[in-house]
Amino acid sequence: MPTRTQAAPARKLTIILIRGPMRTIPSTGSLAMYVCLCNGVTERDIRQTAAAGCRSVAELTMRTGCGAGCGACLPVASQLLDDAHVERSPADIAHAA
Repeated sequence: MPTRTQAAPARKLTIILIRGPMRTIPSTGSLAMYVCLCNGVTERDIRQTAAAGCRSVAELTMRTGCGAGCGACLPVASQLLDDAHVERSPADIAHAA
C-alpha cells in the first residue's frame, strides 16, 4: 500500500482491437449485437436507421448516439451502414425517393 510520499503503482491498460473482414451475422430475432456500448446502439438499430434514410455516420450519430462517446464503434458502424445500403435493391431505393 503506498504511503503519502510514494506514488501509486501505474496500472497497465490493454486494448485488443480485432481487425479483419466484416462478417454478416444473421439476425436471430431476440438477440442483438451491440455496436456502441457507450450508448447501447445495436446492429439492428443501425440497420433500421439506414432503412429509414440515414446516409452518413454523422447522421447516424445524431439519430442514435452511436459514436458520440469514445468513438471505438465508428469503423464497425460505418461498415454496417454501408452494408445496409448495398443490401437494398434498386426498387427499394426508387420507392423510398
